Amino acid sequence: MPIANPMPQGAALHREADAVLGILGTAGEIVSGYFAKDTDVEFKNIDEPVTAADRECSAFITSSLRNAFPDDGILSEEELDTAERLGKERVWIIDPLDGTQEFVIGLPQFVIMVGLAIHGKPCLGIVLQPTSGLVYIGIPGTGAWVHRDGCTLPARAGHRNELSRMRAAVSRSHLTALMETCLDDAGFAERTRIGSAGLKAGLVAEDRADCWFHASIGLKEWDVCAPHAVLEAAGATVTDCWGRNRRYNQADYHLRHGVIASNGRRHAQLINHISRVCADHGFHGDNGFA
Repeated sequence: MPIANPMPQGAALHREADAVLGILGTAGEIVSGYFAKDTDVEFKNIDEPVTAADRECSAFITSSLRNAFPDDGILSEEELDTAERLGKERVWIIDPLDGTQEFVIGLPQFVIMVGLAIHGKPCLGIVLQPTSGLVYIGIPGTGAWVHRDGCTLPARAGHRNELSRMRAAVSRSHLTALMETCLDDAGFAERTRIGSAGLKAGLVAEDRADCWFHASIGLKEWDVCAPHAVLEAAGATVTDCWGRNRRYNQADYHLRHGVIASNGRRHAQLINHISRVCADHGFHGDNGFA
């Protein structure tokens, strides 16, 4: 079912949001057509599966965006990357199926994510969970929204300001011993393990969690660009694990310094906890987790 654009008419990037919502309607049907069915799985490396759903969805989104915005650059997980995008002011950053491990085992904790970076900043993010129709939409400076069960409402990060009361969203498939130690050190009140960076970020954006972090190698720009835009639009704070801002459309698209996203109330304190634990395990801000 088409999703109405909740942004006010005339707002910046209204046309882009309209286009992406339309594209994702069809992309969601593509992915849903493969879900919970036998499908061949290949592995790019030991913990990065890829399926026909990833590839077909990526091909559709990238071709659709090229037709709609021919002057923009594109970086997609399943497409060949070239240096052409580096000279573009606007670059679409796409994860056609975030949470492939969950998708493969029949767990609906996966999403499709499309972000737009302008001059390196995340300016638009849309995250779709195809089987439920859940959508997060965010444009920093304009607003964030969540669409669920046919209803679209504003999304806003919460106001909890004590770590002992904060709820953390963490990886279902990639929770390392280091991250477990970070959780213990910070003393979060609750932990929710869930697949997909987009779903974890969405929990923070709509005040169902207060923090999401990933202190490990493995993240790429397509994992974080769209969620970053949604989070900022909802009033959350996003940095790497040492407190630095992230710019997108880099020649090296690996996020070697992880990510911390929070409601912003104790972000500096979270950085102190996580960076200290990282240092105890031999990881520092110069090289990150590389």
